[in-house]
Amino acid sequence: MMDADRVRDALQFIAPSERETWVRMGMAVKAELGDSGFEVWNTWSQGDESYKLSSARSVWRSIKAGGGITGATLFRAAIDRGWVDDGKRVERQVDEATLRRRADEARREEAERERAARAAVVKAQRMIDSARMEPHNYLASKGFPEHKALVIMPSGAMIIPMRKDSIQGRAGPLVGGQVIELIDNQWVKKMIYGTRARGALLRLGVKETTESVLVEGLATGLTAVAAARRAGIRAAVYVAFTADNLAHIAGELGGRRYVLADHDASGTGQRVAERTGLPWAMSDQLGEDVNDLHQRRGLEAVADLLTACRFAATGGRAA
Repeated sequence: MMDADRVRDALQFIAPSERETWVRMGMAVKAELGDSGFEVWNTWSQGDESYKLSSARSVWRSIKAGGGITGATLFRAAIDRGWVDDGKRVERQVDEATLRRRADEARREEAERERAARAAVVKAQRMIDSARMEPHNYLASKGFPEHKALVIMPSGAMIIPMRKDSIQGRAGPLVGGQVIELIDNQWVKKMIYGTRARGALLRLGVKETTESVLVEGLATGLTAVAAARRAGIRAAVYVAFTADNLAHIAGELGGRRYVLADHDASGTGQRVAERTGLPWAMSDQLGEDVNDLHQRRGLEAVADLLTACRFAATGGRAA
């Protein structure tokens, strides 16, 4: 198991609800993975209702090396909650009573995850039912002032439904949602607590096609749809919401597919794109996604990236 996958797997057995645990796990992840671990820790952090991206970034920046918190701290905590370490790097002898206690705790935590997952679906559906399809300031800020989205009333936040198994145009079951709202003059994205994001996605673009473009975020997805239209490419666009989930759904899709990655400072976008084994492209500017490229250099620049990716996906043959 790769280090990032091992860390991600272990975190699933630990709840991010207590601040002390949340910070300690951040320290452990950073000790194990370095700055590239932010995406893993941040995605896990979104499992708590109080999550704020600005707080996560601030805490992550404040974490320094040392202090006795290492990756082993994380792995031991996960083992105590029933995690089985496939990496085989943390081994402890335990008695039967401890094993039974861990099993009981694991069952309780799984029951809590199931309860939270069901509650996330109910909450997302309630938000969707209260929403109206209309333009939204977030989309206007991303270059799509006329695009309509589900706007929750009366808060004005935007809800993006997240569905499972909506591959090849089938609308799968709702598993939760991502809410985008303006907080302290900053756009904040937050998944509804309990949402099981792995395998969840949003499908945009052409309905009947075997060609797919994979992206992380909604604004990037809308840019990919517009760029595909400009380039004359009939492709569906799949919004994965996180880099880790993008890698997961890449393996679920069939047909010709390629990735428009985020050029983030941590390098996560590139690493995940490479991990898919698919042709990929990204903005030439550090810190940009392709929506940023769209706004800086125009849609034609993104269409050129998409065309190059597609050329690579066909083995260098004209499609």
